Amino acid sequence: MLVAAVTRAAALGFDTHAWQLAWPLADFLDRRGMRHEHLAVQTTAPAAARLGGDRIGQACALNVAGWFHAQLGDQEQALEHCRQALDLHRRLGDVLGQANACDSLGHACHRLARHEEAASWYGRAVELFREAGDRYHQADTLTRLGETLHAAALPDAAAWRQALTLLEAFDRPPPPKSEPG
Repeated sequence: MLVAAVTRAAALGFDTHAWQLAWPLADFLDRRGMRHEHLAVQTTAPAAARLGGDRIGQACALNVAGWFHAQLGDQEQALEHCRQALDLHRRLGDVLGQANACDSLGHACHRLARHEEAASWYGRAVELFREAGDRYHQADTLTRLGETLHAAALPDAAAWRQALTLLEAFDRPPPPKSEPG
């Protein structure tokens, strides 16, 4: 029903509604394994945001679509969407959006076993999350950086130690471990 609302809103020209409805649905559909529905929503959202003139919304929707494609195993499509998102976020000066896109690029590269490239993207995301003052996502990305370094048989303890230090500072549990690539 909610998926139909997104596609219907887009079809009727309610572009802002379409991409904004897609945003909370992404997590909902992902957690329930509703992959076909998720794909329909994430295919609609970037175009709807673009048509609605919302460049930040378009960049965010592209990044979510990229993350989703990575989850489905289509890493090249994921990289394409996330690169587009990063480019838009850079042009808009959106540091947090850039951080999220770099994190997603790291995720897709990790899944392709391009560990050095993934580590580079994760490192850039950590810097940007730090710049934006987002310590939780900085720690979350440091965890993924540690997993990537471990997969590449490179020293990984420093990344995990930094993540733990950040998380302990505000007494939140560590982020769940992501699936191995």
